[in-house]
Amino acid sequence: MSLLSYWQNWDRVKDHVNSLAGRFGFETRRELRFLGFKLSLENGKIYDEILNEEVEDDRKGEIYYVLYIHSQAIEDTGEIGEYASFTELFKAYGEYAAKHCPAFRNVCKEFEEGFGRNPEPLRKVAEILGCEIVDYGDLALKIYALPKVPIILVIWMGDEEMPPSSNILFDKSAVNYIPECEALVRLAKIAVERILNVARSYKLIKT
Repeated sequence: MSLLSYWQNWDRVKDHVNSLAGRFGFETRRELRFLGFKLSLENGKIYDEILNEEVEDDRKGEIYYVLYIHSQAIEDTGEIGEYASFTELFKAYGEYAAKHCPAFRNVCKEFEEGFGRNPEPLRKVAEILGCEIVDYGDLALKIYALPKVPIILVIWMGDEEMPPSSNILFDKSAVNYIPECEALVRLAKIAVERILNVARSYKLIKT
């Protein structure tokens, strides 16, 4: 059984995910809202409030997994306001983090393929998702992947001589809110795929 198949079982995670209500920036109610998603704490269904559709089962496992790990956080430190790259967070996660570098690089590559030649659609995506354009690279977007976990997605445009490049920066408090390295990689993946799906649905980039 794959990791995501294991985590697709709502009954396996519901008590932990329910514990997030009223914690770490989530409101005290029967649903969790983040990235334009609404997750029912009653039955685990996830509704996309931007694209007006229910999230498919094969995507839920990754979200459940990240929220499960998030629920294990102990200290609500708040944002530090200082950002670090994934590799710079290695010291907090230990050597185990190194094995997830290829997966993290794949997340960056996916972002580059969507916006590397023309990052301007990110401005409209930021408007749709309620994000902020910030001054990094050629264009960068600050998005709250979870209520207290901001990340900055940075793109440098490619040209005829150089391919596009990107980076994903995390507030240094991220290691407190997502206490496992793999979950942080998957949270970045969820955020990037969210941005890409919105851009494609609004026909801002090619499908």
